Amino acid sequence: MNSKVKVAMRYAFYLALIGGALSVIALIVVVLQSGYAHPSPICTVLVYVSYWPMFLMGWHPENLFVSFKVLPINLFGWILVGLLLGWLRRPG
Repeated sequence: MNSKVKVAMRYAFYLALIGGALSVIALIVVVLQSGYAHPSPICTVLVYVSYWPMFLMGWHPENLFVSFKVLPINLFGWILVGLLLGWLRRPG
């Protein structure tokens, strides 16, 4: 395996970890703030940052936390971006 592919796989792994952690943290924050009338700005930003792949696919924010297929699809988006960033990275 050449070094460009190794770098792309490493970036994909790191972004999958980051995306997974952000998604779980966003889920916890949403559940903690579910009793309030409006979400806090931090909660809103966290959800939009962590679930951007799902928004690109056209999912509505109200339906993000009702299905178990959301997290794998979301992680797939993070992995694709990691592969792309690792592939485009110039060796220094």
